[in-house]
Amino acid sequence: MLFDFDSGRIESMIAQGHAIMREAIELYKPIAIFAGFSGGNDSIVATHFACENYEAASIHANTQIGIEASRQHAKRARRGND
Repeated sequence: MLFDFDSGRIESMIAQGHAIMREAIELYKPIAIFAGFSGGNDSIVATHFACENYEAASIHANTQIGIEASRQHAKRARRGND
């Protein structure tokens, strides 16, 4: 299945993500940033964004509510095979 991405919407979402991160960093002045993911695509994308742009360390959180396929997806993402 092909997806029709709206590049303007994507750029807007990325800009919003940067604005949120900058505001949080300025307000809380963290000494480290951790990005947690549960295995779903949405949390993996958010974790990738934080790690690539804000030197966050990633952690996997097994919420025990997911399905085995989600856990396997997270394992592949951690290894960079996804």
